[in-house]
Amino acid sequence: MKRGISFGIIATICLLFIAIPNARSTHFSGVYQLFDCGQVENLTASTIGYNTATIQWEPAPGAVAYNVRIAADGQETIINIIEGNTYTFENLLPNTTYTVTITAMCLVEGNLVSSIISVQYTFTTESEPTPSCGLPSKPAVNRITDNSAIVSWFADPNAIGYNLVYYAKETVPTQITLEGTSYELLFLTPNTEYTVEIYSICNLDSVPTQNDQGTTITFTTEGTQLNCQPNAYEANNSIATASRMSIDNIGIDAMIEAPKSETKDLDYYSFVAPARGSFLVAKLKNLTKNYNLSIFNADGIL
Repeated sequence: MKRGISFGIIATICLLFIAIPNARSTHFSGVYQLFDCGQVENLTASTIGYNTATIQWEPAPGAVAYNVRIAADGQETIINIIEGNTYTFENLLPNTTYTVTITAMCLVEGNLVSSIISVQYTFTTESEPTPSCGLPSKPAVNRITDNSAIVSWFADPNAIGYNLVYYAKETVPTQITLEGTSYELLFLTPNTEYTVEIYSICNLDSVPTQNDQGTTITFTTEGTQLNCQPNAYEANNSIATASRMSIDNIGIDAMIEAPKSETKDLDYYSFVAPARGSFLVAKLKNLTKNYNLSIFNADGIL
């Protein structure tokens, strides 16, 4: 349906003003030109997301381009001049109402001019989707030693990070926040069972939030390997026959076995401290009764 002046026609309106004596204002004659490049039809949005929207329309007769404008409350209008009849807006705000204005443009004496008729369309973007925090999958513990281990897992596609919690029985848990999918645990206790819990962190409503559920795995650190066999330090019934042992030789938490005797038995062990100020802890197990423990200095003095 044609409105006003015919499509593609330049309308010239001649205005004649006559000067009237004693009038307070001066009147003049002039020429004012209006252009009708046609009007787009069926302007609509083909897709609307939370930060993008694609609009399309039926071309206007005589139009060679279109002025595309979009605006939201409190936002500056964006102007784009395109040749096609579809356009995608990006970087929009979620849950925001926008008004799109399309104006046909045509060539007049070699100049690109806008039509006097514009068409508007209003739409509202969707709310930003809330990703669901999943669970890290396939947790594994590798390269386990007496005091370290490497924990790894498969990534949760919605996670922006992870909280890793590890602890042994009757100890205070330690929490580490990281972005990767592996972490090396250090300064562990030998021959100790550890529990590791891994939680995904997702961006919920622009706030990093930890999933209430996590992935759990347990492992046990290695005990110190013995560099000696049972009875290897026999006979050691005197200070003179006591074999000298150092931490480098037997390792930390080493177990040294000595045979039990039905009669009186004296066993002497000579330890070398790893450094000045360090100390050794001796744990006696499988004792019967009437045992005496004595500690001598380097000169054999009690």
